[in-house]
Amino acid sequence: VVNASDLNEMPENALYVEGSVICRLLMGTAGLQPVRQNRVIVLLNAHQDESFIYVAVNSVSAARAVFGLQCPGTLLKDPPLLMKSQYSSAGGRAGSRRGDGNLARIARQTPQRV
Repeated sequence: VVNASDLNEMPENALYVEGSVICRLLMGTAGLQPVRQNRVIVLLNAHQDESFIYVAVNSVSAARAVFGLQCPGTLLKDPPLLMKSQYSSAGGRAGSRRGDGNLARIARQTPQRV
């Protein structure tokens, strides 16, 4: 198991997972199993400084080159998707979001690559 900083050094018998999943794996609350295909759509908030968009697009291109990420598209969201993290009343982390009303439609309309 590796994280994003190891993408260029990842051996063929390794699986890529997000950092929080590694924590759950080590705690015994999650397991790993190979998948046939993941579907990734990159959603970027519009920004006045276009260099932010270019950096994000270059990161996706690096993932394509390094481990063959199949990403059917990079979509620009305007107005932006707003997300806020906070603590719940039980002391855990929670979050809220606004501006995601059409995300399900976008996901359905984006073609899959096989």
